[in-house]
Amino acid sequence: MRRATGVSWAASAGSGVSGSCPGAKPDCAAAIVREQLQKHTFGLAMIGGGIRMLPENTLLFERLVNVLTEEAPWIRLCFNTPPEDTIESLRRWLQA
Repeated sequence: MRRATGVSWAASAGSGVSGSCPGAKPDCAAAIVREQLQKHTFGLAMIGGGIRMLPENTLLFERLVNVLTEEAPWIRLCFNTPPEDTIESLRRWLQA
């Protein structure tokens, strides 16, 4: 999964889109996302299937969605399924 995600981010960067994966601990990931949202303005955030689709990541998913909507209520959320459709998932909202 990490390898596929790395390949996906590399492909994203090649198309002018950048991002990061903040880690799997809910409190740590929420703090990192909050910090980034205070430093930069983002119009779009993706939460990948590796977070959303695994029951053990439910708390992480909830924290990320809540931080994103609290800190950036204008932000659009998008979701990929496998890492390979990340670009397609981002483009759905970048072109909207």
